[in-house]
Order: sequence, then C-alpha cells, then structure tokens
Amino acid sequence: PGLEMSRAALARDTTIRLPPADGSESAAPGNDSGAAVRNGTLFMLLSAVRAALGRFEREAEKPMLILTGGDAALLERELELDVATVPDLVLDGLALAFRN
Repeated sequence: PGLEMSRAALARDTTIRLPPADGSESAAPGNDSGAAVRNGTLFMLLSAVRAALGRFEREAEKPMLILTGGDAALLERELELDVATVPDLVLDGLALAFRN
C-alpha cells in the first residue's frame, strides 16, 4: 500500500487523529503522534523498497528501480538513488494490453 492507504488504516483502526500530510514528511522520528505516524509510514515504505532492491542486487548485476504512483516523487527524493519515475505505469500497461 501507498502512504495514504497506510495512514488511513492507522487512522481508522486506532484513536490517533492524524493531521493531513503537508509535505513535511521525512524519515526522521516525529516529535508528536501525527509526525511519528507520517514519518514512520514513510520510513516503512522506504525500508521496503530498499530491502527489495537489496535482494534483487544480490541476484542481478544492477537492477533498474522504477517508481510509479502517487508517492513516486516523494520516494525518489528520499531514496537518493538512481531511479526511473513513470507516473502512469499501470495505465500504460493497461493501454498496451488493450492494444494487443
């Protein structure tokens, strides 16, 4: 799941009242519950990407990391890695499948 879905699940299933994301997310610890959830969910997603990339790096020479979706720009900024960002990858795939 992306950041919005992860945060929505936490808000729905806990008593934490989260302020809306304001672009100040970072992978640093938060100073209050809202910041801790915003930053913690970002840290979780960054960690998952880095772990997957590390696994593929052991199996391939140099895998290409492609980011897509609503969090792609934020992830690209925070990862500080060589990545390709394709904003509409799923829609591009669906269009290709439809044409074939």
